[in-house]
Amino acid sequence: MALGIGAGVAATAGAPVAHADNEIRVPGPSVGVSVGGVGINSGSATATSNGPGSLAVAVGNKSSATATNGAGNTAIAIGNGS
Repeated sequence: MALGIGAGVAATAGAPVAHADNEIRVPGPSVGVSVGGVGINSGSATATSNGPGSLAVAVGNKSSATATNGAGNTAIAIGNGS
């Protein structure tokens, strides 16, 4: 029985967590990617976009990229704290 409990905890420890604005936060390396308002972020990186064809990419601890308020906007942040 202890194996079943431990296996259940291990299986859910790294599970994605849903947040507002179609963002999914996944534990792991700090990388964020958002395209057209739909994104996935892991670690402490955050990428946010809205508008058709908009793209945001953030790589590094506490990095942030925002491509909003228009169509086809692009934002890329690479490096810790960028």
